[in-house]
Amino acid sequence: MKKYSYLFSLIVVFSSLVIGEENNKGDVDLAKVALQTLLLSMQNYEASFAQTVTDAEGEILQESEGKIFLKQPNRLYWEVSEPNETILIADGQTAWHVDPFVEQVIAMDQSKAVENNPMILLTSSDMTDWDQFDVVKNDQEFEVTSRDLDSQISKLTFVFSGMTMTGLKYSDRTEQVSALKFSAVKQNQNIDDALFNFTLPPDFELDDQR
Repeated sequence: MKKYSYLFSLIVVFSSLVIGEENNKGDVDLAKVALQTLLLSMQNYEASFAQTVTDAEGEILQESEGKIFLKQPNRLYWEVSEPNETILIADGQTAWHVDPFVEQVIAMDQSKAVENNPMILLTSSDMTDWDQFDVVKNDQEFEVTSRDLDSQISKLTFVFSGMTMTGLKYSDRTEQVSALKFSAVKQNQNIDDALFNFTLPPDFELDDQR
């Protein structure tokens, strides 16, 4: 059950300028423009990551490593290494959850999987998606919150070094916090489109929820 919950968080996960202490509409719009500029300049992105999940008291619940590949618009490949091996592939239409341990694949409509979720901002080129979120800038970090109180992710923080994304941190409604640190980053280098094409492996069960 815990593993399934973690897998589901990934899919929800992916299917998104206040200066100093100022808090007015104009500043918020400046923050959005700044984050839009950074994300739109990131047409292709690949990196290794280390992830730590903690509870509301700061206790570590899970640690994992993996790789992430992003390609605009709307394509994602996310792989978590053993012992919690999972793969998430988003091809622009469908989000595919692959669980090698139980030999099962869950297919969901990508647009519904990321609805009202700030993670959508990573690969979305649709500016209307930004109307769902508020953005606050603190130095090289951008805190994004959904205006929908039912959004599973309550806050997502993008961390940059210059023009390069170096981390992500997000909190869910249960106050669990997932922090990712990226390394070996390659930005705007070619990524083969074939990476985002999914084929059901032999003997795997398909749970089609589209």
